[in-house]
Formats: sequence, structure tokens, C-alpha cells
Amino acid sequence: MEFYANVFGGDLDFNTLAEFGAADSPKADQIFHAILETDAGYPITGGDVTSDDECRPLAGYPVSLSGDGHRPRS
Repeated sequence: MEFYANVFGGDLDFNTLAEFGAADSPKADQIFHAILETDAGYPITGGDVTSDDECRPLAGYPVSLSGDGHRPRS
């Protein structure tokens, strides 16, 4: 996420496992989620799995693009 912050600029914020409700986990202080609010005004987010989750080979990943629904007029 720091790479994307360097490319797009903006404010980068991280959340730990504890902040997502796993305060009792031995890995509670590790990063679980990150969000970059870019200088252009759109967010880029990323997340991880906990060590309790089964690790599987990547079969795809979600992409979400959001906007205000307006198209520029030519």
C-alpha cells in the first residue's frame, strides 16, 4: 500500500487485527486492513486473512470502483 501511496499520493491508514475484533489474538498488533484516500479523491483498500483462515491459492480477487455516477460531458 505504501507503493500505491507513493504513486497516487494521499493519506494512508492501517488497521490492526485488534481493531477488527481480534484483541485476544497473539497477532492482534499486526496489520489486517489498509485504506489509501488518494489525492484524486478515491479510496484504494487492501486486506489480509488471519492465521486462523485457510490459505488457498489465489483464484481471483475482487475489484470495486466507485464514483459519483456522473459522466463528463464532451
